[in-house]
Amino acid sequence: PLEEFENALSNYLEKDYKGAISEANKAYESTMKAILTKLGISYDPNDTASALIKKFYDNDLIFSHTESFTNNLNEILKGLPTIRNRQGGHGQGLDPQEVDKSYAEFALHLCGSFIVFLIGRYEEVK
Repeated sequence: PLEEFENALSNYLEKDYKGAISEANKAYESTMKAILTKLGISYDPNDTASALIKKFYDNDLIFSHTESFTNNLNEILKGLPTIRNRQGGHGQGLDPQEVDKSYAEFALHLCGSFIVFLIGRYEEVK
């Protein structure tokens, strides 16, 4: 996860905003997988972020009364790849499409904050 987040920062600094969003989201999902693995909680390697976060609730890693908040945050994070994809991640055609810097910053901040929260929860429950 750290390598992916560092890649996101590197992409951002190089003005590769599509890559920054993509790598930030990878780091977010990888963090969840790493924590679940360290805690011996099984998951399918193909699980989406939504399925992974559900494992956190199911195993009392995140309090159930925060479920609506974290699910809403998860929905926002899921929207970031959509921005990337619509702006050229999947067949941009003849004219290259750009992702605005503000969306990459948003992805980095949101993913980074949620990653720090998840690592904090891991540290508290391990």
